[in-house]
Amino acid sequence: MAKRVEEAVLEFYDLLLLAVKKGGDRKSVLNRASFELERLKHYLRLCRDLNILSIRQYEFSSREIVEIGKLLGGWLKKA
Repeated sequence: MAKRVEEAVLEFYDLLLLAVKKGGDRKSVLNRASFELERLKHYLRLCRDLNILSIRQYEFSSREIVEIGKLLGGWLKKA
């Protein structure tokens, strides 16, 4: 499970870097990043359900992901 979470985080990060460097069609890249963020949310929820993460760890990561999602939503609106 840790490997999947790590892969989702790294893929999300790579997509953000690609969106910054890409000239014209950033929206499609940001939409893919949005999918990766959603996938990460589900993985973290699954980690909590399997007791891999404590409640505090899950709450912290969820708050941070919500904040990242808000930023990503703003970037999507701007694109």
